[in-house]
Amino acid sequence: MIQKFWEEAEEDEQFWDGGQFGSVSKPDVKALLEGSSINSNVVNAYIDIIKGDLEKSGIRNQGIMTTYVLDSVRDTSPRLKYNNVFEPMMTLLGHCDNIFIPLITTEDYHSTMLRLNKKAKEWIHYNPMRKRTNPEKGKGYENAKEVVSLMGYLIFVMCIDPQ
Repeated sequence: MIQKFWEEAEEDEQFWDGGQFGSVSKPDVKALLEGSSINSNVVNAYIDIIKGDLEKSGIRNQGIMTTYVLDSVRDTSPRLKYNNVFEPMMTLLGHCDNIFIPLITTEDYHSTMLRLNKKAKEWIHYNPMRKRTNPEKGKGYENAKEVVSLMGYLIFVMCIDPQ
């Protein structure tokens, strides 16, 4: 499907429109096919596809947030925090057992994933570049701590221990 789009699409044609989460067009697909760095809008498109696949297969207790969480946590705008962090998390906490949060650092474009396992009441941080001997010093660990810290209030409200 991606290769066919690449071959047939005009330069400015959209492959995916995610509204407030951006869109994916031919230059984004080119980067993906070449294996070069991709933007968060491409990750968000993939997340959207995964959500659709989960729903089609009847798995409705998994939730995936967008890549905007980390930037929104750091932003001073209460509106961004509400729209990109609090509101989606409150919605997912109401009906999901596992919530996945992709984290992409803009400093070095390193990607990690946070998972909230609601039943086990624990956060799990997946980091492909973690150090084996001291994982909390690896790339992405501080970012994950930052998100978990902000989410602590929501978790408390929903009667889940963030520790």
